[in-house]
Amino acid sequence: MNRPIIKSLGPPPEMYADRIVAEMMRYIVAAQTKRWKDIEAIITEVTLRRSDGNPGGQAKLAKRIKKAGQAFIFDVFLEPGKRGKYVLHILDVSGFDPADKSCIMNVTDIPEKPWLSCNATKIHSKGRSLYDDKGLAFLFITHHSMSRLAQRCGAKEPRDLLDAVHSIWSAYLDIYDFHKTKVPNDLRLRFTLKGSDHAYAVLAHHEDGCGGMVVATILPPDAF
Repeated sequence: MNRPIIKSLGPPPEMYADRIVAEMMRYIVAAQTKRWKDIEAIITEVTLRRSDGNPGGQAKLAKRIKKAGQAFIFDVFLEPGKRGKYVLHILDVSGFDPADKSCIMNVTDIPEKPWLSCNATKIHSKGRSLYDDKGLAFLFITHHSMSRLAQRCGAKEPRDLLDAVHSIWSAYLDIYDFHKTKVPNDLRLRFTLKGSDHAYAVLAHHEDGCGGMVVATILPPDAF
């Protein structure tokens, strides 16, 4: 799949932006699914070799996961332990199918207009190659919001979308901590764009039983 780019001079028309941003979102999700499979292969390799038995090996695993995930891993935190007992906390972005309300695991499952979700994944190693994992989606990024990012803030290519997602996630974690998990509905979240510019992500409560918040749209810097 070729990397989609918005080629219009100035702000793109709405229908054109919607179409190209949908291609960008599919491109991003396809790349993310490949990176996550690379991470799964790393964990399988470490499990077979049992090279995560001590804190040093566990720290190496955490670094390998972050490196393999590239732009799709926000951060990896390690709670080290002995005899292969430890916990990894992975903050990541993945594809999300709003119709199925599920994380996208395979390229063949990518819908026409996928969303992105910002997640916290916990991998608990109990030793002897026994693992539990649990993931929770905190923030959903809609196709509509990324199309508005292109129309109102000049996003042109997939990397621009991912940079904005990183910035929105960082700003969201700050207010999530401030509000003690009770983030108000319809909040205007200020986030930084490339350079010194900024924009606002409008947050809404997810009403479909998935929990978390949804970035419903993006407002330009002069919206207020």
